[in-house]
Amino acid sequence: MNKNEHLLDNNGITLIEILMSVIILGLVMAIATPMIIKTFNIVEDSSVRITQNRMADIMLEDISKYFKSAVSFEENTINGLEIYKFEAFSPQDGNKKNYKIIETSDSKLEFRENGKLIRKIDSVDDFDINKDNSPLYIFKLRVINQSEEIIIKQLNLDARNIAVEDEYN
Repeated sequence: MNKNEHLLDNNGITLIEILMSVIILGLVMAIATPMIIKTFNIVEDSSVRITQNRMADIMLEDISKYFKSAVSFEENTINGLEIYKFEAFSPQDGNKKNYKIIETSDSKLEFRENGKLIRKIDSVDDFDINKDNSPLYIFKLRVINQSEEIIIKQLNLDARNIAVEDEYN
């Protein structure tokens, strides 16, 4: 085989081909990386939204579980903060206990049994218990998620054990 024939045989990869491959791969990665990162951010936002939505559901479920057996209900406002108190029979042991739903100054809602925290939820815009049509109580919870969307949850609960005040006396 002649020396010149070997140079004409184009088997193998040259340095220019390697550089071109690296440049093309770099361009593809530069374009694809922001799209991939943005995709993960979308998934995170929706999971946070779902989590806050579910937390609002769980909070109302917990409150309703205890409120169903309530025998008294009282609503107070202290320093502009709403505090809802009720006395009910505990679903766990059947004993009568005191419960509080406290709307804190830092936009949190706490649910307590005899002073012990049962559940807490953040980013609460508003919580209200409408007792105008007792024994039907309407619980309304407004939560703001990280993307500033408002989630509104409402629960109607019949609390028959709470004594209705006689309005005609």
